Amino acid sequence: MPIELVTFTPVVSFTSADGVRRRMTLDTGSDVVLVTPGLVAACRLATRPSNRSHRDASGTWGGTPVAILDKLELGAVRFEDFDADVVGLQIGSDALLGWPLFRDVLLTIDYPRRMLILKRGSLPGPDGKRVLPLRLDHDRLMVPATLDGREMWLNLDTGFGSGDSVDLTPARAAEVAWASPAVPTMAAHTPGGAVGQKVGRLKGDLVLGCYRFVQPVAGTNDGIAVDILSAWALANFTLTLDLRNMRAQFDCPGDAPIRTGPVSVAGFDCDLTSQPLKVTGILPGGEAERAGLHVGDRLLTIDGRPALEGFLSHAGGAYTIELQRGQRKATLTVPLTRLVP
Repeated sequence: MPIELVTFTPVVSFTSADGVRRRMTLDTGSDVVLVTPGLVAACRLATRPSNRSHRDASGTWGGTPVAILDKLELGAVRFEDFDADVVGLQIGSDALLGWPLFRDVLLTIDYPRRMLILKRGSLPGPDGKRVLPLRLDHDRLMVPATLDGREMWLNLDTGFGSGDSVDLTPARAAEVAWASPAVPTMAAHTPGGAVGQKVGRLKGDLVLGCYRFVQPVAGTNDGIAVDILSAWALANFTLTLDLRNMRAQFDCPGDAPIRTGPVSVAGFDCDLTSQPLKVTGILPGGEAERAGLHVGDRLLTIDGRPALEGFLSHAGGAYTIELQRGQRKATLTVPLTRLVP
């Protein structure tokens, strides 16, 4: 079935019972299924109390009800009778499908063709080249790699969308050599809210099986507990996960080194749960600030589309933004801000 890539994260679209187009994010960085209260109401899902907790956008931990799903159909595959934690997601998605949901099928995300393939079967044993072993670390899927000459295990996270290949803990970021120092960028959106981060270019390479990323772009922030192989790196492959046998296969045309170009960002951030979108942050010294965008502006359209859809699906280049500021409406052209050469 077709997928779209939203900041490199794979997303399946569907129409709920109330006629609203909604999104589900495929997130191998999560060990649970999450749904929003809005989706629970739209689909009239039954819920029950639980002893689980999640962090909301303000960083506060609280009790989480559980929704009971009797079925979910993805293409020709039906998942039946499973629970989902009910959480107010901050990622512009109505549901997040964590890796345990796919434990009994082969999950293939064909990034180049924008396709999701689910079927029965298994992968061949690890060969250290295209097929690599997986292991669990506190319910996180980990894959072996070498970064800047150091062997390590990275969290394989299809849901961590940004313009970098890896995201490093502060401790790891202090160990590696940087060709371009990490500089502040906009916050990364996670199920628990926005996380401030920096981004730069590493001096050494990232090696994943038989594939080499030359001087990859890396992010670093205080909000992650492990080093992450993030969505931009994964988007270079057709990725197949055999979670029953804990194996991952990476297929990429040819064996040429993978190079990351310059990194540019929007230079502004929004509350993705507000209608209209509300600007919550402006990158100091960035193009959005120079264009005259302000915190508190309400975005009506982006690139001629409803603001949320335009923000999530922006394909590059300058943003054309129709906004409301108080009683006044205006249209701004906001170029991208170059962060990493």
